Amino acid sequence: MAGLNVAHLNYIATRPGTVYNPGCGFGLWGQLEPAKAPGNIQDLEQAKNLVRQESNRGRILYRAIVSLGEPDAGELGYYDRAKWEPLIASQISTIAKEMHIDSGNIRWVASMHCKAGHPHTHILFWDGGNEPRQAVMPKPVFQRATERIRAGFSYQVYGEQIRQLQDSQKQMLKEIRQELCAICPEANPTAAPPDKMWTSKEVKLLSLAISNLARDAPKSGSLKYQYLPPAYKEKVNQVIHQALQLPEIQKLLDDYLSAADRVSHLYGNSKDTVQKNREKALEKVRSGLGNEIMAGVRNILRDLQAQAEAAPPELQSLAKDAVANTIAGDAQYASFIAGLPRNRQPQLWNREDYRGMEGHVISAVMSDARIRAQLKGYAKTVAQDENACQVGTHFQDGNAAAEKEVMADFRKAVRQAFLQQVQSDTGWEEECVHTHTMGVLVRLFASLTQQRGQQSARAAQLSKKHDLSREAMADYREKRRQGSNQPNNLEI
Repeated sequence: MAGLNVAHLNYIATRPGTVYNPGCGFGLWGQLEPAKAPGNIQDLEQAKNLVRQESNRGRILYRAIVSLGEPDAGELGYYDRAKWEPLIASQISTIAKEMHIDSGNIRWVASMHCKAGHPHTHILFWDGGNEPRQAVMPKPVFQRATERIRAGFSYQVYGEQIRQLQDSQKQMLKEIRQELCAICPEANPTAAPPDKMWTSKEVKLLSLAISNLARDAPKSGSLKYQYLPPAYKEKVNQVIHQALQLPEIQKLLDDYLSAADRVSHLYGNSKDTVQKNREKALEKVRSGLGNEIMAGVRNILRDLQAQAEAAPPELQSLAKDAVANTIAGDAQYASFIAGLPRNRQPQLWNREDYRGMEGHVISAVMSDARIRAQLKGYAKTVAQDENACQVGTHFQDGNAAAEKEVMADFRKAVRQAFLQQVQSDTGWEEECVHTHTMGVLVRLFASLTQQRGQQSARAAQLSKKHDLSREAMADYREKRRQGSNQPNNLEI
């Protein structure tokens, strides 16, 4: 390989389009000696001799190309060799680290070719230490190393653009979080609900749809999207479709799918395969949104049914009527409701004023003689049924145990009935559903933004790989023709 390596060095140093060193008929810079800082190389023959010697000693010499296409090359000034020199120098330590070369032992030369529409730089490097790594890197390890090297160059070139994009996305998410905080006065008492999101007709319709999902949610089984019963899952799919029709979400989705299409095209896929990949990308979004919607449904059920425990239907009905009768015309209850803000109150049942009013209503209900008589009659019926089915149980000695159990169940039912009444009188349920709907949309927006960025970056990287110069591909084919199995070409 010594001859090929020397020929490659001569080629990158002298081919047409090379930006020559001042006063020389070739263009090379780099670091060939350990004690010297990187700089212009003035003696081409000396460089060739060194490459020949290192090749004959069995050193692995790696070849890399760093390229930029239009419009990036022109906009960022990479038709000027002065831009390439610090870029290459800044990444040499990364190249050494990823290729398992001690940073003090790496030797390298570079040459810039000013090709219209495709300026690029060739790099030839190797381990100049006394005991370099001799084993060929396994292909998976080599590929991971080159990806990290490529990422380092990309960040160095596009770092400012990446930071601006990140700042823009952070600001956008910050504004959405502020809007959500404004919806919850307890979290942000000085803010008012923003009309932009809170009064959106589309979002209100979506809130209603999610509220219906919460109402119709299966009473048993998992509430995760992938495990839903078919009939209920179809309802969720209809809500997914509704959410994806929101203008802001639809634009993000279109951008994401366009980037996914571009990635498929760059991989050389057929039209049918591109369409299949697009459908897979869309299904990924739908599935993710389905999980987010069901997370919202679970949160709604958790908030609306806090402290709720199943009680017999008879007790639930009695508790609901008892609570309604107790608070009807109750001045203390009216004052309590008037003092509650109409926006959603996080964990309403943990408010001190709520607990005080709850205790007042429970005491009034439980002290009602007519209700206690009904409960004792119900307990007696329960005890008799138990005696008929389970002779010898504790109910045989009287109704005391049954009455105690029924009273405990009824107290829980009263507590839940009171919570539902307060939620109804304050519009809390609607606010709760609306807020969780907003949370679903924010998470979807953030997820789509991230996925769009990932696909766009992937497409940009693949595009750069496809822009590799014909010289690089010819060099690769020559190596294959020579039968070399050394993976020593880096395409960046």
